[in-house]
Amino acid sequence: MKLKKKAFFILVLFLLLIGVAYFAVPKKTFADTGKEIQLLYAKTISKNGHIYACGYVQTKSTNPWDTVVLHYQVGNGEWKDVNANYIGRNDGTYGLWYFEMDGSPDPMSGYSKISVDFKFAIKITKNSGETFWDNNNGQDYKVSGGYSATYDRCVLGASNLVLTSAHSWVNDKAYFSGDITLKNLAYVKDVKVRYSYDNWASFKEVPAYYNYTQGNGLEIWSFRAEGPADTNNFQFALSYTVNGQTYWDNNFQSNYTVNVGEYLSSPGLR
Repeated sequence: MKLKKKAFFILVLFLLLIGVAYFAVPKKTFADTGKEIQLLYAKTISKNGHIYACGYVQTKSTNPWDTVVLHYQVGNGEWKDVNANYIGRNDGTYGLWYFEMDGSPDPMSGYSKISVDFKFAIKITKNSGETFWDNNNGQDYKVSGGYSATYDRCVLGASNLVLTSAHSWVNDKAYFSGDITLKNLAYVKDVKVRYSYDNWASFKEVPAYYNYTQGNGLEIWSFRAEGPADTNNFQFALSYTVNGQTYWDNNFQSNYTVNVGEYLSSPGLR
């Protein structure tokens, strides 16, 4: 009888752990557009003394032998091409590609009060020879970096929200905070951060709050959360519930990780 009770307890504990893992890693991450190629998001970052526009593209094809190219212009310069790198499958359905476009030396490094402006479109050439474009309905995508900005610093394609930045520090407790960029799909919306400081053995949620609206109509929301003082890192994902649908940015189902004492601004699987 004692063995049966022990086995029953182990089964219940196992199911609870499975439940935590299931709810901790949500699935829906983007709007399913059905297009052959589409930008997920792009934003500008400063890295190694240069300004880059970087982000992700999704493709209907999952063939890594296809070619995805960013056709871009920096300021009024010549148009250039740079290849995106195949990462794998997004939500097990679409091809996922990462890109970086080098804009020039970061003007902040010389205290020059100028912006670095990018215009770009995306092309896929399939292994079969077929070619498809996403040029933002003929408008091209636009994003800026540097001291000031002609355009906004983040643009969304198929993604409805994305982490803009996050950082963590220790005071009396461990804290982390950050910003989220999202589409204004309706006035009434619920934006939350789901996070864990014990590798998803448990998790908590905190609401994000509206901060301001960019010139391109995207909203910036902010959040702050905390954990015990001995926390080493926070793992987290973002949710956006609007019009009866919940969208996630969970770093392509890997979740985000910010170490205590770290500032996180670059996109990337980690």
